[in-house]
Amino acid sequence: VLQRALFAFLGRLLRDKNEGVVAALLRRAQAPSGFAFPLLAALIAIPYLMFPPGVDAVLVKLTAVASVIAVAWAIIASIGLYTDLVKRRYSLADEDNLRARQVETRINILARSAVIVVVIVSCALAAMVFPPVRALGTTLLASAGVAGIVIGIAARPLFENLIAGVQLALSQPIRIDDVVIVEGEYGHIEEIASTFVVVRIWDQRRLVLPLTYFIEKPFQNWTRTGSALIGTVMLYVDYSVPVDPLRAEL
Repeated sequence: VLQRALFAFLGRLLRDKNEGVVAALLRRAQAPSGFAFPLLAALIAIPYLMFPPGVDAVLVKLTAVASVIAVAWAIIASIGLYTDLVKRRYSLADEDNLRARQVETRINILARSAVIVVVIVSCALAAMVFPPVRALGTTLLASAGVAGIVIGIAARPLFENLIAGVQLALSQPIRIDDVVIVEGEYGHIEEIASTFVVVRIWDQRRLVLPLTYFIEKPFQNWTRTGSALIGTVMLYVDYSVPVDPLRAEL
């Protein structure tokens, strides 16, 4: 009730104001705080309540897992807030949007990679609350042989694309809204996701390629150093066309 009342009051207070930072903060914090406020109330109340030993042990584990989720959710919301604030400073609609495309691509990929790392680490920490899972993890670490190789092979696509995404963010062979020719198709980079890139082709089709494609295979990027496009235009005319007026019109 306190969380809902607080955000409703702040939302009404800022409804008619153009407070970009505060509005972004409220938007990103609303969902995590809706989970954290009741959790905080539970953490305060549980020590003063009496439960049977079995129920008490279960509650301790559940609150520990919930605490890990709350912290991870807060970190992810902070990453999203930072992304929003950075993107506000640049616009892809500008005529010369090279800098905007660079920032948009880098912040999207790095933020997404950071979120993936946070989710993996938080899942591992939450699972370690339970003794059987902790014992299994210790066993896997102790016998880092066949099991480690199997897990490594299973997780290879995830880490391969994660590393490829970081490479794309730092070296930027492609950026959001770049004009490219790939697989013989002309189009714009529409989306760079965690594992794939979407190219919007000129006739509104979509070409979906894995992230590793742009690290391992050649392609053409027509807007690598700017937003201007240079192309060849063929004019098929009669031999008797007056060249001078045509050149003047050009």
